[in-house]
Amino acid sequence: MAFSGVVYVGYEHQVWGLGTHVDPVDGAVNSGAAAVEKYLTGYLVEKSLSIDNIFVMSTIFTALAVPALAVVLLIVGGKCAPPNGSRRCWAITSTSLCSSPSRR
Repeated sequence: MAFSGVVYVGYEHQVWGLGTHVDPVDGAVNSGAAAVEKYLTGYLVEKSLSIDNIFVMSTIFTALAVPALAVVLLIVGGKCAPPNGSRRCWAITSTSLCSSPSRR
């Protein structure tokens, strides 16, 4: 929320070229107050969507009766199957959750 002060000063005093171009969304040049209003609106929308995602994930995990430890490993541990189908494990933690690639 404190970043909204930086947005206000940047647009009000046109720091780094902020507030010098026409906004393609509404067709107006943003003042400091207008930029802060748009920033806070976007922040609140993103925050509400992240809370909604948590609710949806918890509902799915509850409906499928996924154990709590598995949920923690899935969320914190990273994902084990990259989209391209390779056997590499992308993990956030230091322990691997899947087999390492075979060496030839």
